[in-house]
Amino acid sequence: MANEHSMQELHNSIQQVVEAETNDFLELARIAGLDIATDFAGADLSGVDLSGADLSNADLSNANLSDANLSGVNLTLAKLSGADLSGADLRGTNLSKADLSGADLRGAKLKGVKLKGAKLSDAKLRDTDDIDANLMLYSINIAVLIGIFYIILCHPYIFVIFLIRKIRSIVKSDKSEISDDLIR
Repeated sequence: MANEHSMQELHNSIQQVVEAETNDFLELARIAGLDIATDFAGADLSGVDLSGADLSNADLSNANLSDANLSGVNLTLAKLSGADLSGADLRGTNLSKADLSGADLRGAKLKGVKLKGAKLSDAKLRDTDDIDANLMLYSINIAVLIGIFYIILCHPYIFVIFLIRKIRSIVKSDKSEISDDLIR
């Protein structure tokens, strides 16, 4: 009896979506009783137009958003870890404090993206052709260099140990190449 009732509810939801006089994805999701904040983790949303939507705090982790139009979307505090955003249009999107760790952003349009406080560990950012994305990568590299200079200035012995280990590994690899050449 409970199964029949849930099947009827599902049928009614599908019917409401089919009869809806809108193509707005978020409105259709609402009609279907879905919550963007919780129900779309791991979903296939490739090519979907979500431009201008407020998806703050949404859980889109591991979702396929490749080639999606996310321009002007508010994704503040969104969970996008492991998401496929390759080729997506993210121009003007607010990704402040969003978790993009492990996300694939290759080929995404990133002009004007706000990334303040965003987590980008292990994110794939190759082939982003917009200058803002390149500036962001440059900023990350500058932060790494500042960290290295801090270690050199404040803890020079750590840097010396690092250099000694690096020289040893180079010498070892050179010796193995020389011995390989002698064997041939």
